[in-house]
Amino acid sequence: VGYKTVTHKNKKTKKTTTKKVPQYRYYSSPNPAKGTETYIWAIKKTSQKTGALKNNEDLYIDSTTSKELKDFNPDDPEMEIILNLKTKQYFDRSARLALTIEEEFVKTGRPSRQAQQRGKGIWVLQAVAMPAVLVEIGFISNPDEEEYINSQSGQEEITRALVNAIKRYKNTLETTGIKPGSTPTQK
Repeated sequence: VGYKTVTHKNKKTKKTTTKKVPQYRYYSSPNPAKGTETYIWAIKKTSQKTGALKNNEDLYIDSTTSKELKDFNPDDPEMEIILNLKTKQYFDRSARLALTIEEEFVKTGRPSRQAQQRGKGIWVLQAVAMPAVLVEIGFISNPDEEEYINSQSGQEEITRALVNAIKRYKNTLETTGIKPGSTPTQK
């Protein structure tokens, strides 16, 4: 990849050199993909998340009281039970948050591609000791979607939907706790 460039040339050396200069190409074809998707880690990745909590005290510190931290022993069977329960709680809360986010996008009229478990790991979802989601707000490969995402009104609508979802999620946690419900589809 690259093209020939004359970097220096004088009458004495008559030397030219070639530099590798990256060339970028943009190929475009119609892409009908549109809408939003919200991902959580796949349930089959739960053991990896529990293992990360078990093997990384820093992840556990963020989610515990100082009393529990003092007693932290990753090899203790009781601690393993606690970590498994915390991981399940994170999964349930991630699922609830993802579903709430997609519900808010639907209220704005955006097409929803649903809340989904991601079979292939997404490290930012697995490596944290808290509920975690990854929100795809649109597809820039679709010119209409790209225009919407870059527009002032699109950005305000997306932001409003996310803020409303987080407020609803927080209110649910504070008032009623997590209610049983549907879980995201496996992808």
